[in-house]
Amino acid sequence: MIATLADDAEMVTPLSSRVVVRGRDDLRIFFGAFLPVLSRELHWRSRVSNGDTTVALAVARLGGVRVEDAMLIEQNADGRICRITPHVRPWLGLTVSAFVLGPKLMRHPGLIRRAMARR
Repeated sequence: MIATLADDAEMVTPLSSRVVVRGRDDLRIFFGAFLPVLSRELHWRSRVSNGDTTVALAVARLGGVRVEDAMLIEQNADGRICRITPHVRPWLGLTVSAFVLGPKLMRHPGLIRRAMARR
């Protein structure tokens, strides 16, 4: 997945639009912490594209809770992903993901500091 990202790619976290994980290195850490905790029941249901913008719909289980995501994926002129904006629901699934992901990311305080910095 990391190979599909632009060097300056960013992901707006679903917890707050002000927290943005930027750059391939920080995104590698983020996805490395999060993707392994998703159940084997992760299913990408559909994908709709229009030019450089794609919306992908997924369903998974996280900590026993069903989680749905409508992920907006934007690509640059080279076809690499430059911005990811997940829209996770229900609220319980979003909360469980924060509790699961939080401790894993606390091991990387630099990532947290950079993601919370305003640009």
